[in-house]
Amino acid sequence: MNGLLLFTALLFLRPADFLPQLVSLHITRLVAGLTFLMMVFKSAHEKKPIFKKSRQLQLLTILMIIMLASVTTSIWGSNSLEHFLGFLRVYIGFLLVINLIDSQDKFKRIVWIMVLSGLVLGIASITDYLAGNYRANAIVEGMFSNVNDLALCFLMLMPFAYFLFL
Repeated sequence: MNGLLLFTALLFLRPADFLPQLVSLHITRLVAGLTFLMMVFKSAHEKKPIFKKSRQLQLLTILMIIMLASVTTSIWGSNSLEHFLGFLRVYIGFLLVINLIDSQDKFKRIVWIMVLSGLVLGIASITDYLAGNYRANAIVEGMFSNVNDLALCFLMLMPFAYFLFL
């Protein structure tokens, strides 16, 4: 679970955007991969199923199989493979979430990490605005490089922040 919390914080705050030395390490991917491997090894050691069975996981797995099959028949194979690998990251993240968050306490911890990370991004954006940049920018790139995506992130986090601070 701690790996998932660290992965979430790294996904939001992207320390490699501040420290160029970290770019070549791919630290976020490394943490996600190690967390996934630890989850698999722990399940195998405890002789439990590796993945929890759910209808959503079945449908997502079918989608992954269809995507992989379409890569082989695609006119533009390299682009299809690139999109498949991008979605594979989402799939692995989904597996981590549904397998590691199994209590309300763990759910609250991951939400706290997301809200606090979003708060850091929000404060940085407001500070940037007050410094004279009249277009909201995140202090990080990646999924927040588009200002609309940044705004959507803030909007999605607001209900969580509201209920956490109640």
